[in-house]
Amino acid sequence: MLEDGRRLSAPAVVLAQGMVQGRRSREVEELAGFAARHGLRYVEPGMPAERDFTGLPAGQDVLVRGLGANLFDVLGRLAEEWGGAFEAVEGDPHGRLRYLPSGREPRLLVGSRRGVPYRSKPEGGRSVRPFVPRWASPEWFAALAARGGIDFADEVWPVLGREFARVYLEALGEPRPQAVGGDWLAGLEAASTVEEIDAVLEASIGEEEWAWALEEPHRPTRGEEVGPDGWARLVRRLVRDELGSMSDPWRHPRAAVNGAMGARAASGRSPHRPRRLHGRLAGP
Repeated sequence: MLEDGRRLSAPAVVLAQGMVQGRRSREVEELAGFAARHGLRYVEPGMPAERDFTGLPAGQDVLVRGLGANLFDVLGRLAEEWGGAFEAVEGDPHGRLRYLPSGREPRLLVGSRRGVPYRSKPEGGRSVRPFVPRWASPEWFAALAARGGIDFADEVWPVLGREFARVYLEALGEPRPQAVGGDWLAGLEAASTVEEIDAVLEASIGEEEWAWALEEPHRPTRGEEVGPDGWARLVRRLVRDELGSMSDPWRHPRAAVNGAMGARAASGRSPHRPRRLHGRLAGP
């Protein structure tokens, strides 16, 4: 029904509402109140285009919560306001750019629960490694849906974890056969818990620089405290993996995991455009 009382009928209705702003959570209410009481500026979560991030004080500390997709939108708008410039890093094989500050920039202190940003997409729309499930098949998902009452952590995540471990080892072993050893596929077949899957990964990967565990995307430090040197090593590993998965998404093991996590069950579709596996695949 329209505002003037008229009624329209159609065989289908599409609601293209864009990003719908939710109500303030209790946490946001508390942060907004704290900022108001102490004369601080607080920009609450929401659509970046509808928030005002301009006019931040040059040289002052600004806290940013979260390393999600919105952060990149915010940084783009801020960089435009600051008036800095970008130049190519001479001789860099990945074509990276260096930001040249204008002097108007504040000091952004960005953090998140995991401490890592979103994974990068393949550079230039390059083809990603196709994913075909071995255990998490459409039939397996259908059986779960029919049964109901599923415990994700105990019943679903280990099966998905086996898939992610499998594609990581497959992608790692093809260009670097010396980095992977043992009958890891049989080990994954027998693994029924995340701990057992991680044990297979640890036993199968023979080069420390490629060591990987299921918990790493969710908790990079795996729950352990790390000092400045340890965190610096983690950041270097993240940057290396990001550049590798962007520039060589067909062969890089982390790109294979990224692709599997966002994959769709293949059923006659192109392997470059797989169908989604009945919902998001992400750690608990």
